[in-house]
This record gives sequence, structure tokens and C-alpha cells, in this order.
Amino acid sequence: MEITGTIQMADGSTDHITAQGDTYDNAKAVLEAAIPEGTKLIAIRKDS
Repeated sequence: MEITGTIQMADGSTDHITAQGDTYDNAKAVLEAAIPEGTKLIAIRKDS
């Protein structure tokens, strides 16, 4: 399963990061571990 997170930078701009896992919970854990310091996760989308 692949999920995409939208992150917000300190300056207010946004970017996307993607993570994969066997389950949604596993992919979410990988995504959360990949969030760069100083940014904020604002949305998670499950890719089809």
C-alpha cells in the first residue's frame, strides 16, 4: 500500500512525501518517520 502525505514547511509552503507498507498502519508509521524536522503533516492520502 502506498500513501502520500502533504507537509507544510515553516514558511507556509507545502510539499508531498510518499511511503509504502504492507498495511495502512505500517505505511503511516513509515510516513510519519520520514517527516522532516521543522515541518508539519497536514494531510494523508491513500493512493489507489
